[in-house]
Amino acid sequence: MVCGKCETNCPAYKAWCEGCPGCGALLMRDGDRCGGNRGCRACMYLCPDRLDALREYAALFAPSVSTERMNAGDVLATMPSYIPLVTAPLHSTPPNDLRWFAIHGGKTSRAVWDGEIEPRVQFRLPPDAKTVLHLFIKDDPLMRFWAERKERIVAIRNFDAVFAPNFSVYEDAPRFEHILAIRRSQTFVKEMVAEGIPVIPDVSWYRREDLDVQLEFLDSIGAETVAFSFQVVGRIKGCGAWVSYLAGLRYFANRFPGRIYLVGMAAKTRYREAVRAAGRPLGVVDTRSFVKSRRRTKDGTDEEFFREADRVRKGLENVANQNHQK
Repeated sequence: MVCGKCETNCPAYKAWCEGCPGCGALLMRDGDRCGGNRGCRACMYLCPDRLDALREYAALFAPSVSTERMNAGDVLATMPSYIPLVTAPLHSTPPNDLRWFAIHGGKTSRAVWDGEIEPRVQFRLPPDAKTVLHLFIKDDPLMRFWAERKERIVAIRNFDAVFAPNFSVYEDAPRFEHILAIRRSQTFVKEMVAEGIPVIPDVSWYRREDLDVQLEFLDSIGAETVAFSFQVVGRIKGCGAWVSYLAGLRYFANRFPGRIYLVGMAAKTRYREAVRAAGRPLGVVDTRSFVKSRRRTKDGTDEEFFREADRVRKGLENVANQNHQK
């Protein structure tokens, strides 16, 4: 709304949002601003002034004949409440009670993407281990994955399940970019459902109406398990982003009866607040224990990782049980 182009330029105006609060382009130098000497060449944001963004919007919102519904009896129902992320091959056999692993999509090898080997082979996991493709990764590799996703279907099938990609929804980005990011992830979910691949939708959002859109989408496909990311939320207790995300989680959890996995949260104090906000126990994808243990370990073994994962899992279970008993 600040740039004055919502009503004249944006196909999403009124259809998806009530107006854009403005974006970082407003802070650029005069010659680099919209309509300046370099215009879009100097701008990192996606808005209706960009033809590539308009084309993507048209493709993502093209009418579809039907939306297939998920199979409620698939592997997602067997996922444990705690899943650690691994970013490099293991050197030791994990304990019997640790058999589900999230695999970092940005650390997955070309051999895996080409379908030459399974992810269990690259990451040296036991034959009976279960793997979930983790797509909460940096923007550049995520966009490359998005561009190549249809060629990677065979490789994706080698995972037991996949977390839908989490495209960044930045505060200083225009609303048009938020809408594209949310719609990309929803499109990926629909593609996976059509392929019969177990997929966990990502609930990315910026405003409350985004959560309403997500709830409507999840209902349309019969989703019973979702992911809610806290990866980039400020770590200072009481900060604006943390309070806002807790409020969003509370709003969403009160309207979604299924399982919710928190991504990027393993600290007991924060998990306790999230459980209170949601009003029920939550699953966790632990993105820290593996990296933390590797920094400590000098001899190349993974015993520190197994101990850390066990400590975190038991701590989160205690919090969940305490909340359930109240």
